[in-house]
Amino acid sequence: MRWSFPLVTAHSGCLGSRPNGREHIGLAIASGADQVELDIRLGPDGRVVLAHDEGLAPDGSEVLELGEAFELLSGGGMVMNLDAKEPEAAIAAAGLARRRGCEDSIVFSGLGPEEVSLARDRIPGFRYLLNADSLLPASGYGSGQIRAACRMVAEYACCGLNLHHLAATKELMDYARPRCVPVMLWTVDTEDEMIAALELGPYSLTTNRPDLLARLIRCRQERGLS
Repeated sequence: MRWSFPLVTAHSGCLGSRPNGREHIGLAIASGADQVELDIRLGPDGRVVLAHDEGLAPDGSEVLELGEAFELLSGGGMVMNLDAKEPEAAIAAAGLARRRGCEDSIVFSGLGPEEVSLARDRIPGFRYLLNADSLLPASGYGSGQIRAACRMVAEYACCGLNLHHLAATKELMDYARPRCVPVMLWTVDTEDEMIAALELGPYSLTTNRPDLLARLIRCRQERGLS
């Protein structure tokens, strides 16, 4: 495990794998990423499953339960970024994690302001990111919106801002960094995108190419740039 910065988060479906499948988890582990992103929903029977869309797996492929992912990732030291597609899935996942004693290995993402408020009340003791898409849109925002978003991180006890890499600006990063507000950016897949994002100094980058991103970070460290 690298544990240098920025952290590398392996996007669901990284390296050409089927999202949320066994291969995806295995490739994320083998890539040396710090986090693995898993999309979570409630299945028809109320159990938490790995799925991005409501239809789960219309192609008939295997749908993993979150408990199975816990087993696959146990003992490896990798943190799970659980992208909750519905608030109820995050609440159910928190209960499962508590029963298995792996609360410290989970960060919840995909939570907007309303969902974060619910999480603060319903799943205390967990780490969750504030999805800032509606607060800091890629179409542009001002210094007032930056201040408001960073204040909300503190107010709701979030562990950072989560937003699309095209929405990140130097003004945002310069304001957030000295105020101890980590900024996580998604999803950078090309070398040019990675280089531009790295120049901003984010806390974490999500990518479908964790191998390429890790290589670029190592090169920057060797050159004294990180």
